[in-house]
Amino acid sequence: MTVRLGLCDARKRIRIAVVDHGSGIAPENVARIFDPFFTTKSGDGGSGLGLFITRGIVEAHGGTVEVTSELGCGTTVDVYLPIPDALPISRRVVREAEPVTGVRPVLPSASASASSTPRRLSLLVIDDERRFIHSLQLALEDRHDVESHTKAAEALEALEADPRRYDVVLCDLAMPGTDGASFYERMELLGIADRFVLMTGGAFTPRAAEFIARDLCPRIGKPFPLEHLLDLLDDVTQGRSAS
Repeated sequence: MTVRLGLCDARKRIRIAVVDHGSGIAPENVARIFDPFFTTKSGDGGSGLGLFITRGIVEAHGGTVEVTSELGCGTTVDVYLPIPDALPISRRVVREAEPVTGVRPVLPSASASASSTPRRLSLLVIDDERRFIHSLQLALEDRHDVESHTKAAEALEALEADPRRYDVVLCDLAMPGTDGASFYERMELLGIADRFVLMTGGAFTPRAAEFIARDLCPRIGKPFPLEHLLDLLDDVTQGRSAS
């Protein structure tokens, strides 16, 4: 692996090039490598958030990341960062106000009113895949308050102690013990089923297939782009407010 540093664009930007001469990346994967939760590794190989977080950090500093790759020849990752004095004043102010995080910040436009700023939600997330739930928490926690559980029984205990504490409950469909369908039924009894969002990679049992077919709640298929989930959270909370 080789790392090169230099100036470009009439010395207005710093370029950091990381070059490896490995096997390269398949063309169909290059366009997806920055998607959250996308990974070609199996088992304990990775969560698919590394490059997504990297891009978020770079963009929070006003920079960009570009990747070029050729199978059998290797991959080059170019990171471009602006030199602060070369930035327009308006861009410097925005950059200094942005948090240095792994998630690209959502900032209202200069003309947007304060009321249009997305509300910070209290989320309860339940999934028995520890790596997935950790990755999802990392992706969401800059925007929302996230409490996560890998055991549905523990999440139900927290929910029943204060049913209206959480704005949205994100729950996996297939889990040992209490599955997503059972979790939804308990939330119905508590009168908060309108806060339930189902996460699923597919229906593998007749009960799961029957629950999905009933179309009782919003759902999102795994893996999913983070932007799709954020839009769904907005839809769920806005729909409840309007009803």
